Amino acid sequence: MRTTISLDGDIYQAAKALADASGENLGAIVSALARKGLKLQEVFAEKNGLPVFQVPADAPVIPGDRAAKRLAEGER
Repeated sequence: MRTTISLDGDIYQAAKALADASGENLGAIVSALARKGLKLQEVFAEKNGLPVFQVPADAPVIPGDRAAKRLAEGER
């Protein structure tokens, strides 16, 4: 579908750079970026004041000790 849209200058430059680097046309790049953005619109619930989100059943489990190690590394 052909249409005209207005993009902020920085968004145009970034999309144009991606198009030039990939060999795709600008419309294909903007469409791909829009699809990614639309997929990210997740609905978050809240439980006990904390955000709760759905995790796919096949997602790898992050062991508690690995999470604790990452948190400790961030405190340095």
